[in-house]
Amino acid sequence: MLRDRNIAFFIDVDNVGLTSKQYADIIGQLNAMGSILCGKVYGAGDRKHKEIYADADLRGYKMERPMRIKRRGRKDFDARIFVDVVDALHRAPAIDAVCIIAEPTDLVYLYGYLHARGIKIVALNNVDEASGAFIDEVVELAAEEVKPVAKKPAAKPAQPAPAKEAPAEAPSTGVDRTDELLKEIERLRSNAAPAEEPASAPVQEEKVDPAPQETPAPRAAYTPASDGDLLRRIEELRNSKGDSDDYIDEIRKLLDGLE
Repeated sequence: MLRDRNIAFFIDVDNVGLTSKQYADIIGQLNAMGSILCGKVYGAGDRKHKEIYADADLRGYKMERPMRIKRRGRKDFDARIFVDVVDALHRAPAIDAVCIIAEPTDLVYLYGYLHARGIKIVALNNVDEASGAFIDEVVELAAEEVKPVAKKPAAKPAQPAPAKEAPAEAPSTGVDRTDELLKEIERLRSNAAPAEEPASAPVQEEKVDPAPQETPAPRAAYTPASDGDLLRRIEELRNSKGDSDDYIDEIRKLLDGLE
């Protein structure tokens, strides 16, 4: 591990997507390697990266706003780093170590330039094989803790209703109690059934005797002996009745009595 080095760092916050915790951890690792003479932070906004922005301002590091032309959705390497590294070496000849924190890109030409001048190179452990040949020290990017998302407890499956216990059977005594049970059932039924109202006696209609009808006089039975009497009676009627109609009526009455 490097010791007692005069370090200049160039950190592209937006390109790597550093959090404030990761930024602070990188600064701590560089301080363990020596003294930080100068530093620049790229792409840190005062709102999006307000903690990084505040720390860099407090320590006197320079801050560069995001690039003027930037393709949306891509984290391009900030090309200003090439110029700023060379400029820092000319301004501070005491610098003997350079740290560049960025996503892997083609830095072989820049690393070759630094190596030829005896400058130690510090980078993330994410460089490609060609750039890795020039690296003297690496810094570890602290893993960001991911807070587990609280999951809603799964709904418990509906529990089947407990089966009703069958009523306990009376212990067998060895005696047939069928007759006793039947009598008890009949007694319960008679107690539960509503008392029947006594049937009312049927109202007897008062019999009204019909008006007495005149009973026709029994007709005299006809016998041959009656012929003489009949002829005699007709003869009497003929002598006594002057009106023929009355006479005929009387004869009819006599004949009716003989039918």
